[in-house]
Amino acid sequence: MKTFHIFAAMKRVGSSLLLYLFTFVPLIAQNFPVGIVSVQDSVKSVQFGVISSVAADGGHGVQLSGFSNTSAHKFNGLQLSSISNITQGMDKGLQLSGILNVVSAMQRGVQWGAVNYADSLNGAQIGVFNIARKRPKGWQVGLVNLSYDSIGHKIGLININPMTDIDIMLYGGSSTKGNLAVRYRNKNMYSIMGVGTHFMGLDSKFSGAVFYRRGLYKQLSPKWSLSGDVGYYHVETFSKIIARSPSVCTPCRPASMPTTVSTANTVPLHRWDGDSRATTTATRPTATVRCSRLD
Repeated sequence: MKTFHIFAAMKRVGSSLLLYLFTFVPLIAQNFPVGIVSVQDSVKSVQFGVISSVAADGGHGVQLSGFSNTSAHKFNGLQLSSISNITQGMDKGLQLSGILNVVSAMQRGVQWGAVNYADSLNGAQIGVFNIARKRPKGWQVGLVNLSYDSIGHKIGLININPMTDIDIMLYGGSSTKGNLAVRYRNKNMYSIMGVGTHFMGLDSKFSGAVFYRRGLYKQLSPKWSLSGDVGYYHVETFSKIIARSPSVCTPCRPASMPTTVSTANTVPLHRWDGDSRATTTATRPTATVRCSRLD
């Protein structure tokens, strides 16, 4: 490797720094399954890098690292890292990362991360944002699913393909009086995401909402359609946060909540004794609590 050539050249100089280079440089990048940055020609079992793992010729097995895994050719098996996994192709494998998974060719396994990309998807993508150029038999499950063909299956809040019609909507309603939204229409289903104002009414202080709606529609004519949907609203009144002033009794404020206990109430208790009925009068204590509002 180049690092060892550099070491041989510096050895002739006679510098005392050579000992440190001899012990440090091979740990930075080495042709070995385990290292700070592990570099191998081909993975055949397990590769682990504290920072990164790199396989120039791909391979099969398990590729682990603290931050990123990279395979320049097809890799079959498990790629596991905290940030990113990248390979040129994958058969019967799993990419699992906290941020990004990339397969630049055919992907027949599973990608699980925040952002997933595959050139051709015959497996599954699970994440926040999923992208696939072609999906002959693939599934996309996430908040936003994007593909460049209309084949395959999508489960998400927003699903976009070349057949999707995107509409900008400005309208009024009974829930929020003024609304601005984007509608994504597919074959017979649509989803709407938008914002609205004055949820509490025009005669009240300013309030707003962020909403998502999902529904079905039937195209009656080129200009008319019949639709119905259900949705979720998050309402915000934008009121200032004021320190709470409790108006009910709470056990955590005993000094401000004088308590008077009265045992004046008597409750008759009846006891059956054979055929005769005996009546016993007992006293049941009841508590009367007065609460003081904390100013």
